[in-house]
Amino acid sequence: MNTLVIKYLPSGEKSNTKRLLDRFLAGSKGNIEVVDLLHAKIPVLDEASLNVYMKKAYWDEPITEQEAELLKPFQVYVEQIKKADVIVVACPMYNFSVPGIVKC
Repeated sequence: MNTLVIKYLPSGEKSNTKRLLDRFLAGSKGNIEVVDLLHAKIPVLDEASLNVYMKKAYWDEPITEQEAELLKPFQVYVEQIKKADVIVVACPMYNFSVPGIVKC
């Protein structure tokens, strides 16, 4: 089983969420891949990359090599999600919502 853990734990060792995640990971078997949003350089969809994504995914139009380069930074994360059987999101909750970086 492939498990993808997406975590954002800005409180570090004091985090209750970290303690829960550590317990989960201790009991997990199989391949576990972790994306730490605190340290990862997550790309942001800007106007150009969003237009290329829409062109490729929704309008079913061919894209150029130059346009494909705009989507490359996202492909790593897309592949991680596609190969995961289970996705675990570990983050704090602020005002009944998750932090903005987790929403991206």
